[in-house]
Amino acid sequence: MEDLDSGALGISGVKGENLQENVYKNNIKNTGLDGALVDHRQENHQESFKLLSDTDNEYHSAIDISPFTDKKQVGEKMNKRVRKGSHLDWKIHNVAGGCFSDITPLFSKDEKRILIALGSFVKVYDVKTGICMQTIGELDQRNNIDLPKITCMIADPSNEYRIYLSYEDGSIKLWDWTDNTMLRCRQTRKKIHTIVTSPLDPSSVYAVLEQSSDPSNSYNFSISAKSSSKKMYEVYCYTFPSINSNSTKITRSQRIIKFKAYVGMSISNDGKILVIGNTHSMYICKKMNSENKRSSWEIRKFNTDGVINTLAIHNDHVAIGDHEGKLLIYYNILKFQEPITRTFHWHPQPFSALNWILEGSYILTGGKESVLVFWQLRTGNKQFLPRLGSPIKKIGISPSNSSYTILLENNSIKVINAIDLKANIEISGVQIGKNISQRLPSIVHPITKNIIFACQSLFSSTFLQSYDILGDHQVYKTEIIRMFHLETLEKNGLTISKPKITHISLLMDGLWMATVDEWESLNEDYDLYEENTEIYLKFWKWDSTNKKWDLNTRIDSPHGLGKKVNGLHASPNKKKFSTIGSDGSLKIWKLKVKNENATVKTEIWVCQKVIRYTRISHDSSKQNEIFCMTWTLDGSMIVLGCRNILLIVNEQLGTICHTVNNLYRGKIVFLEALGAFIIIVTKKNILVWDILRATTRWCLDIPKIYQSLKDFCLAADHANQLFAISFNDPKEHNSKLYIFKITSPIPIFLKQHPHKIITLNHIPLNSSFSSFIFLDLSGHFFSLATDDMAFIKKNDSEPIQDNQHNLSNIYGATLNRTIKPLPEDDMRSKIVSMEALSVIFDKPAYTMPSLTTLLEETMKWIGEPPLKPFSKAFYSGIQEKE
Repeated sequence: MEDLDSGALGISGVKGENLQENVYKNNIKNTGLDGALVDHRQENHQESFKLLSDTDNEYHSAIDISPFTDKKQVGEKMNKRVRKGSHLDWKIHNVAGGCFSDITPLFSKDEKRILIALGSFVKVYDVKTGICMQTIGELDQRNNIDLPKITCMIADPSNEYRIYLSYEDGSIKLWDWTDNTMLRCRQTRKKIHTIVTSPLDPSSVYAVLEQSSDPSNSYNFSISAKSSSKKMYEVYCYTFPSINSNSTKITRSQRIIKFKAYVGMSISNDGKILVIGNTHSMYICKKMNSENKRSSWEIRKFNTDGVINTLAIHNDHVAIGDHEGKLLIYYNILKFQEPITRTFHWHPQPFSALNWILEGSYILTGGKESVLVFWQLRTGNKQFLPRLGSPIKKIGISPSNSSYTILLENNSIKVINAIDLKANIEISGVQIGKNISQRLPSIVHPITKNIIFACQSLFSSTFLQSYDILGDHQVYKTEIIRMFHLETLEKNGLTISKPKITHISLLMDGLWMATVDEWESLNEDYDLYEENTEIYLKFWKWDSTNKKWDLNTRIDSPHGLGKKVNGLHASPNKKKFSTIGSDGSLKIWKLKVKNENATVKTEIWVCQKVIRYTRISHDSSKQNEIFCMTWTLDGSMIVLGCRNILLIVNEQLGTICHTVNNLYRGKIVFLEALGAFIIIVTKKNILVWDILRATTRWCLDIPKIYQSLKDFCLAADHANQLFAISFNDPKEHNSKLYIFKITSPIPIFLKQHPHKIITLNHIPLNSSFSSFIFLDLSGHFFSLATDDMAFIKKNDSEPIQDNQHNLSNIYGATLNRTIKPLPEDDMRSKIVSMEALSVIFDKPAYTMPSLTTLLEETMKWIGEPPLKPFSKAFYSGIQEKE
């Protein structure tokens, strides 16, 4: 773990009671910390803040914000505190997830296991259950971060329990995958792109090495058309001694060939033919018998009409996929005359998956169309397996040709039965999609402790994925937004944005879930190109029998047409959800039961209360203003953030009972309740507000480099009064993670992570154990945890447990007050038969009464009778009183 600059956050403070840190003894002034980021150190912290007096608004709290002093003392204390707590008490306990490497999966010889390369490791999965049985790799080095990635994986033909792995740092290693033991290792000191071997010559491993002009740049592993055309590549043969041999020396042969623009390499079963492809030609390398120990090679070159994209060899036949999606078969490549070629064409674009099956009588191909194509070479017929859900990257074949593994671009692998062409099982990794520009909506299931987060398939539907961190596997996937399978979403040259899930929330019983999704589509009038935003609030019920979420209620435009939903939260102790929107209103949603006395009950979600906290602005610059909210832990109050104002709403009364104006600099963008405190994140600060004392406990300045509304994540540990917050660096593409005790602005832990963090959650396991889970852009889950809670002292503030200290009492409501329920629909529904309505409507058209009469007669059957008009005596009585 790298040493970090403890001053990435500048400290500022306030006057308050019972402040535990010595830096708060006097009116300390804000000057930042030693080692702060450059952008932050250059800020001017001598600004003065004007506060509202009691005469301005009697409901506003006057916030005493005093600038800090004593920069050196604060910096030294912070550095000492962080170094003491972070490295000793917190560490990464478990790593899960990850993205499957672009490497063909391998079957074990008995076809009961599948070996899948994943970054720096290989995971062994059971074919029947899809559960990870073993992980191959160096698991104990630097928390599995920045280890060299695997570039190729092949089976050892001499032993079914061994595999060869090549790494981007230039090493070739022989592993026993049953017990994670490394048996042999050879360092080439060059980038390795591909390794191959053959069953008849298992000790010889052929490797494609890249000649790098910059030897220090050994970890920059990438292949592109422009860069590969200029680089030089070499092929060598490495001979590995047997395990039973006394010698452990791995010998290297003389260079076989040197060429440019590498595309791929394949070897025949007898190990005598190597086929190497570059962009416009292929090299046929034939191994010749030699009297001396060194082998000689006969090399021939064939030019191709198109650009080679992928290739594979079987005996003396070579299959090539070109840049136009054509499949070309070259026969008799060992003869001196030009080889015979056949051309097949179905794919409209280049395909990357190509494999021979059934002793060369069939070829399998797959590409961006998400269709597996079976080519019968003798007849030229084709067979298709469509709708695989994502573009195909690689195809693996079992030893008996009875099963196929399909590596898909959405980070999943399907095992296909060769007889009925049905998927036996699907192994899914973390499916976060590509081009993630902001944090993903995520939540921890209160019962199972699994992480539920939004994932997006390419050109397809948008899902919620539930992932088991401990078991490292997908639990289920719920389709939230259904779309047609389209490769490009464009209209008249304009790209149509994909739908996305913006909010997720769960009730504490884990049986009800609410989601918000939106889709910005183009207007039907192509000349206008106006964006129409479709927003849906959906309520889901858990089906325990079928283990899936069923859609119960859908609310279209819950806050009005085109009005975005800025927040969605579940009540901590009731069956209620709340939403806050850009229309300036807070809505509380309640579960309503229809046909309560009937055998079959109908449950739907309805809006119970609407609390308007700001006027609707017609200013276009304020249409996309962000409002946020959170529930207090006892469920009695809802705290709203509106620009730079904090509003406290009594949920039962549906009224705003307290207002905190001009809380601090910048607009409020995020709120989180933690005990008797509210964590407030503005564009410039992190601020902790004490609800019981109505004062600011402490405040931190956020450096300008981190002041983005989309690049931070926050999670709270309610049992231990901790919270974690992460910030992403847009320039360095890394992140920093801080853990704070709620009563102190000095972090007890801080860590720099090499990738951007896109989700951050807390898993409540028990009171003596704290665990924060975060997901980064590489698709890995990291569990940052501690089981030593000695440094976490008990919070000195009053916990919110007893009803006598309910927040509603503090802000105006009494316990004995009888609250009149707000008007709402009758919870019971009338069932009216068709015969009853036919009495009203089953009449000739010319005898039908007026519409007013029809409405009155209908309402007598299905609702309450219409209100009677007031009499003249009623109006005359009112006039006399006036």
